[in-house]
Amino acid sequence: MGRKSLKESRQAEIVSAFYKLAKKDGLENASIAKTAALREVQY
Repeated sequence: MGRKSLKESRQAEIVSAFYKLAKKDGLENASIAKTAALREVQY
């Protein structure tokens, strides 16, 4: 008995956010930090 893994759903959310960012700003200007900010993730 453990917690249910959120890995697959989180990965899909991150990839989707990165894709939207890359589409908006261009692939050269997309970054993990910008993706995190878009998703409002604190790091």
